[in-house]
Amino acid sequence: MKRIVLIVLLMSFITCIFAEFLTLAIYPSATDAAFGNFSGAANLWNRNPLDVMSNPAKLGFFKGVSYAFSSDDLYENYSGYDLKYSNSYLSLGWNGIGVLFPVTSGELEYNSYYTEETEDCKNYAIGINLIQFFKKGNIGKLKELGRNQKYEISLGLAYLKLKKENYKDYYDDYTRDISVTTFNLGAAILYRPLIIDYQKEKGLGVDLVLAFNSVNPFNSTYEDYECIYNLYTYKYDHEIFKNNTIAGSCRFSYHDRSILNMDTLLTHKVNNLFSVYLSVDFAREYFNNYASTETNAGYGAELTILDLISIRKGITDSRRIDGSECWGIGLNYSFYDYASLQFNYAETPDNGSEENQERTDYMVNLNVLKIIESLEKR
Repeated sequence: MKRIVLIVLLMSFITCIFAEFLTLAIYPSATDAAFGNFSGAANLWNRNPLDVMSNPAKLGFFKGVSYAFSSDDLYENYSGYDLKYSNSYLSLGWNGIGVLFPVTSGELEYNSYYTEETEDCKNYAIGINLIQFFKKGNIGKLKELGRNQKYEISLGLAYLKLKKENYKDYYDDYTRDISVTTFNLGAAILYRPLIIDYQKEKGLGVDLVLAFNSVNPFNSTYEDYECIYNLYTYKYDHEIFKNNTIAGSCRFSYHDRSILNMDTLLTHKVNNLFSVYLSVDFAREYFNNYASTETNAGYGAELTILDLISIRKGITDSRRIDGSECWGIGLNYSFYDYASLQFNYAETPDNGSEENQERTDYMVNLNVLKIIESLEKR
């Protein structure tokens, strides 16, 4: 009986959300998914372009040029639905300013027993870390503010262009194309009560983050038509999905040169012997023309060893999901400070079946400023 209720809830959610845009509701990052599905707004350390959807303010902490992509089959074990979700993004970060561009659109192909449609999302975003930005300024008091190392404040704005092709409502017999634009606003405050001095032999670092993210804060709408039993058609403004999230996280890092006795491991740059990350996200979703609301929570934890291997665990608190446990792994190889390669994998209970949903993504980063500095010294 419980499984039947959960499947009915999931079907209701999918039907409602596809009348809007599912690409606003499913974040493309495998890391965010591993921390409890509705998570990631306060994760400032995994600087992956796919993470920006959960909070554009993260871009204020990005450095260099990064490219990331993912391609996942969602709901593939759920009867009547088949979704393929693909994303690829490029980010540029420099002195506290980060920008994001779509390389290919966030594309979702949706097939069910009554419709075949595609959904397209282009996410253009900018994030400004006010403290890092002021460090480079020449205005007296602002430059003094930029020298602070205890806290950082970042603000982000994303512009999203959404398009749906061959859309067919569950009660309609005709298809149409829909397009709409909306925004995503984000903010993050980072406070460091303890800062590691990596020139010393040992050190403990503590970081605390409070973050906020709002998807579609201005209630964007698109003009649609509805046909009642092929007899009567009327026009109306349809309000699309929106989401408000408040999140917090903390990170404990430990550096011990006496144990590690090295700065690199096969050219991999090592700063911390290990670090522990904890997060909590609370999200309020509005869909079905805001006639339906849902409050979800995600709780996440991560253990990272030698800045190389990350083991992640998450818990999802949502009445529409069958199961609550998520998990994932991450590999992040850094070639000194010049470049890095990243792989992330996650499993989440988000398809209403007994089998978990698999999520993967990949990233490559080049720290262009570091490379230029190194070349100039030669």
